[in-house]
Amino acid sequence: MSAHAKPITHIALIGPGLVGTAVLRQLTASPSLASRFCIVAIANSKLMALGTTLSPESGLPLTQANAQPGFSASADLYNAIRASARAPTGTAAPSAGTAGLVYHESTVGAGLPLLSTISDLMRTGDDIVALKACSFARGNDTFSAIVAKAKSLGYTEPDPREDCNGQDVGRKVLILARAAGVPANLFSLATLPIHNLVPEPLRALASADEFMRALPAFDDQFTQLNAKAKANGAVLRYVGFVDVKANKAGVELREVALDHPLAGLRGADNLVRIVTRRFPNGIVVQGAGAGDEVTAFGVVADLERVHWQQ
Repeated sequence: MSAHAKPITHIALIGPGLVGTAVLRQLTASPSLASRFCIVAIANSKLMALGTTLSPESGLPLTQANAQPGFSASADLYNAIRASARAPTGTAAPSAGTAGLVYHESTVGAGLPLLSTISDLMRTGDDIVALKACSFARGNDTFSAIVAKAKSLGYTEPDPREDCNGQDVGRKVLILARAAGVPANLFSLATLPIHNLVPEPLRALASADEFMRALPAFDDQFTQLNAKAKANGAVLRYVGFVDVKANKAGVELREVALDHPLAGLRGADNLVRIVTRRFPNGIVVQGAGAGDEVTAFGVVADLERVHWQQ
C-alpha cells in the first residue's frame, strides 16, 4: 500500500439482526464511511457469507455457539478480555502481536457516550465517585400501558419480563462499575441486589403474551406506589447505581426528589449521572437508550475509533 493510499478496515459482522442490519446501512449509506470500511464476512447462528458483496440470507452453515455477555459475565472472562486487548482499551502492549482493540459503547445505553466519557475521565486522572442510571420513568399511564407501548415500539425484549425483572439493568450496572474502576470480581449478576418489577405470580408464565394479558391486574400496586411518591413530593424511578467509594451497587425502584436530575427523565430516554472528583455536581448524559439506529451509531462510532488506531 502506498503512503498516500487510504487505509481500509475490514469488518466481520456477527449477528445481522435489527442492530446489525442498521450498522450495515449506516456504513454503506455514507460515502466517507464506505471509503474506510470493507465488509468481508456476515454470520449468524446458522449461516456465514464471505466476500465483498454480502447478504445475511445466503452463506455457509454454522454451528450454534454458546454466547456469553462478555462485559457483564464472570470476572475471569472480563479480565481475560481486557488482558488480551492492547492499549488503550486493554492491558497488552501496543506491539503485542495480533492483540486488538476492544470497544463496547453500545452495551450500555445504546449510542449514548457513556463508556467513552468514563474512559476519558479516568485516563486524564479523574476519579469516578458514583454513577446513577435511570431507564424507566413512571408517568400518568398505568404500568401495563407503559410496558405495552414500549414493547410495541421495539424498546423491550420480545418478552418484556427480561427488561422488567432488572437483569438487563443489572448487566449494565456491572459494565458501568467495571468501566469506573470497580474490581471485576466485586460484583456478579448473581450477587447484585436487584429489584424485580415483575409481579411474582407472573414470573413463571409460559409466554410473553400471557404476561401481557395478565399484567393489568397488577396496575393498582404501581399506582399506589406512584401516589405515595407524589404525596412525598417525589417521582418513581427505576435506578441502577454504583457507589465506587463504598463498593456498593444495585438496581432499585426508588422515590426521587423533583429537583434531582433523574426526575427530569421523559419517555423512552435513558439518563446517567456521573459524579467525579472534578465534577462533583455530576455530568448528565441523556438520550434515546434503545432502538436499532441509535445502537448502531454506537457500534459505528467504535469502528471509527478502531480504524484510526490500527
